[in-house]
Amino acid sequence: DLHRADGPGFKSDPYIVFLCNPPNLIPEEQRKITTKSITQTLNPDWVDEPFFSLRARNYEELKKGSFTLLIMDRDWAVTGGADDTMGNVTLALRDICKAGDTEEGIFTFEEPVIRYGEKIGTLSGTIEVNTPGPSGVVPFKHSARCSTTVAAGANLGCKCVVM
Repeated sequence: DLHRADGPGFKSDPYIVFLCNPPNLIPEEQRKITTKSITQTLNPDWVDEPFFSLRARNYEELKKGSFTLLIMDRDWAVTGGADDTMGNVTLALRDICKAGDTEEGIFTFEEPVIRYGEKIGTLSGTIEVNTPGPSGVVPFKHSARCSTTVAAGANLGCKCVVM
């Protein structure tokens, strides 16, 4: 449930930009991953499943970072109008990576969308975690969900599904 970004009588065309802090935790080519735009809705249900390869050796490095999900409104104006910021949600990697120590390996969230310091909606979703949790063990118990290349290369990553 998001706020109307295009004024009275119009709905928004939201999409998500995924940002990592610090940025060097993900490869440069993954630093501009977005979902597709969902047109004319204030209650988007994204089916995109972006995948991020996190570049860290252990949980101690990961726990200091965060993912910010920046929710934007696509402006389709032919005149080149800039997209509008609708709000953001920040998720601590220390919380996400704790799911690496669970049997399911899934981090579920429902967080307020914040814009100018105020809650303007809610964003929920799941993140499949294939990173070491606080135990320090790389969760190859979840490797059935990874390609053999990812599992064999110990490529640590998260797959996000946002609804």
